[in-house]
Amino acid sequence: MRHSWIVAFLLVFSAGLYVFGSGAFLGGPADDSSLEGLKSLPYVQWSDVEEGEESLKGVVNYERGKAYPGYNLFNYDDGTQAQILDMEGRVVHIWHRNRSDYRDHGWNQVRMDDEGNLYAIVRDKALLKLDWDSNVLWSVEVPAHHDVAFSEDGSVYVYTRKQITIDHDGGEIPILNDYITVLSPDGSVVKALSVYGLFSHLIPQGRLDTIAQIKGQVPPERLNIIKDTIFDVFHSNTLEVIDRPIPGLCDAGALLVSIREINTIALVDVEGERVLWSWGQGVLDGQHHPTLLDGGRILLFDNGRNWGYSRVIEVDPLSGEIVWEYKGEPPTSFYSEKRGAAQRLPNGNTLITESDRGHVFEITPDKEIVWEYYSTEMNIVEMKRRTIYRFLRLTPEDVENTPLAG
Repeated sequence: MRHSWIVAFLLVFSAGLYVFGSGAFLGGPADDSSLEGLKSLPYVQWSDVEEGEESLKGVVNYERGKAYPGYNLFNYDDGTQAQILDMEGRVVHIWHRNRSDYRDHGWNQVRMDDEGNLYAIVRDKALLKLDWDSNVLWSVEVPAHHDVAFSEDGSVYVYTRKQITIDHDGGEIPILNDYITVLSPDGSVVKALSVYGLFSHLIPQGRLDTIAQIKGQVPPERLNIIKDTIFDVFHSNTLEVIDRPIPGLCDAGALLVSIREINTIALVDVEGERVLWSWGQGVLDGQHHPTLLDGGRILLFDNGRNWGYSRVIEVDPLSGEIVWEYKGEPPTSFYSEKRGAAQRLPNGNTLITESDRGHVFEITPDKEIVWEYYSTEMNIVEMKRRTIYRFLRLTPEDVENTPLAG
């Protein structure tokens, strides 16, 4: 199986190594260096350069007249800056982290608002709002992760997380819980809505049973209740504020969310603290980045962690029917086990981030590749390429209040 919490999860304690999925303890006592090495299982920030792609850097394909013109916003996962590129791959603007109190920490994810301000997530530490010149407008110390979104009234939504204890089978077990945290326009925390309160019924009971078993066998000080371990039962990764009513589903102001570990996307009424619609179990496999399209359908990146290939799909939320799909040829030629993004462009094209390969490409409705970009940050000695969390095309409207306008 390819689930990260099955394949990658190693839990160290005084009697040795517990390998989740095997039900076995391995070897003798773990030394301190082993414990330190297994304290965190982060997203891989570098990937092997595939054979034949050693010379591919920057924009390698640009079909003018077919690709949608604009600018491109991205950051390397936990990188030191955010960049805007033109369609040729030239850097036209950079935000730097050096002016914040978190200059020693990279940015997990970034978003730009209509005024050209940048919201930067310092993973599990803070959310920053920077102006066009990288001056910090405000900073809020919250365990932020994965995504940030904002509504027309200036409210800001960001995922946060912390360890909680839940009841299970007559006892208590620890999990890592996510929260949809709402901030006022000045960065003050207004509300934190528990993802466990909304989706606890979708956590596989077998997973909770295994957590209970581990808790009973491992001293509390050796439990590593962090992201990308078995305790990370939700791993929420996307937030989008719905700016218009969807007939039969929700009013404007609902949130479209993605929760990786339960293979679910959903519409959430934050004010009413309820789930309005959900879909994906039995269909999706570790998905990322659902977005609402103009016609009411939802576009998303389906990672396919158990299949070994990814796909981008468009689903009708009312019927649950998948009405459009992109896969590689062969399917395994397109794959990102983690991260990934898909953005429908105004001309009908789709911009796809194949994160683990540091690869971005734009396809037409007929699936012709008309623009293509590879991460330029490479380790030539080890032949590795820097991964990209999410790559977004900025339209003229997105930059009309910035120096890039016109």
